[in-house]
Amino acid sequence: MTVDAVELLEDLLERARAAAFGPRQFVGQESFVTRSEVLSLAEVAGLGAGTRLLDICCGTAGPGLFVAGHAGCAYVGVDARPASVARARRRAEAAGIDFRVEVGRVPPLPTGRFDVVLLLETLLAFPRRSPLLAAVAEALAPGGRFALTVEAGRPLTPDEARTMPDADTVWLTPLDDLVAELRHVGLHVTWEEEWTASHRASADALLGAYEELARALPDAGEREVVERLVTSHRLWSRWLRDGRVRKHALVVEAMPGGLGPAPPSADPRGTERGRHQLDDRGVDAHGGRLLHGLGLRLGGLPLGDLDESVVVVERLVNGAAQEAGRTRSVRRRDPSEQGPQLVPLPRGGPELDDHPD
Repeated sequence: MTVDAVELLEDLLERARAAAFGPRQFVGQESFVTRSEVLSLAEVAGLGAGTRLLDICCGTAGPGLFVAGHAGCAYVGVDARPASVARARRRAEAAGIDFRVEVGRVPPLPTGRFDVVLLLETLLAFPRRSPLLAAVAEALAPGGRFALTVEAGRPLTPDEARTMPDADTVWLTPLDDLVAELRHVGLHVTWEEEWTASHRASADALLGAYEELARALPDAGEREVVERLVTSHRLWSRWLRDGRVRKHALVVEAMPGGLGPAPPSADPRGTERGRHQLDDRGVDAHGGRLLHGLGLRLGGLPLGDLDESVVVVERLVNGAAQEAGRTRSVRRRDPSEQGPQLVPLPRGGPELDDHPD
């Protein structure tokens, strides 16, 4: 295809994605994340005025520039595709955001230290994650946070790889393996949320939009590009529905003392072992997901004024959470107890909301 044809197809694909998500949830994303999820992740990561944000594998930078403009922070993006970077620059200029967007493969990362590093929907493109995670740990300023999404699951089988377009960019990993790799470079998870159900819905909506676009394209080359997206989204939809893949959002911080394993008494996800045994979803035997951090808002519950050594326990009502709702309790940890100290998230900067301006 010519350069003009590629540009036109990119425009058509963006319109298809906008139609799939609808005006309230589309912010230029090229993946399954929604506007609400991007805002939630940015808030938990402490994005605010004056924050230095690095967006790795930013693509056309829709979500990253959206939260940067919303929070009033400086933005640095990096992506390997020049065409995507050109679109990202145009988007940033139009939004009037303080930005720098570079073309490059990572690692290495752009120079500088950052308060928040963002990696949305592209961790699976790295067959070897350790060099990237080490580079992120090095790029974080003191107290910095790494916010990312994860496609969790066993590596593709040979049969699955043959059916998935561009399978050389799909490197699934069990969540526990990733947590161990993070710990090895001195990072630990302070917040986790599962997004499997919402991303299955996104995959289904995008599948329908791409199928409609493929039927409307007269050019065989353009139609082949979109049909590959149709094939991959059918697989993602099935895998997310069947549990073959689960989607998670994480916020990660540096462990006290830097590189090396976490203290033996600490659970890899930053929760206390022994008192609360967690399963592979981060849920303890009583059905409560343990989250660390201050300055969070979970379902409207403001936590910014609580004591710094606090664990928030979100109790799920034994499989009836959707009908019965959720109850929350707060337990103050005795300072003499063993385990990781909790690092409060910054409270400065404008609060991100989930309502279009």
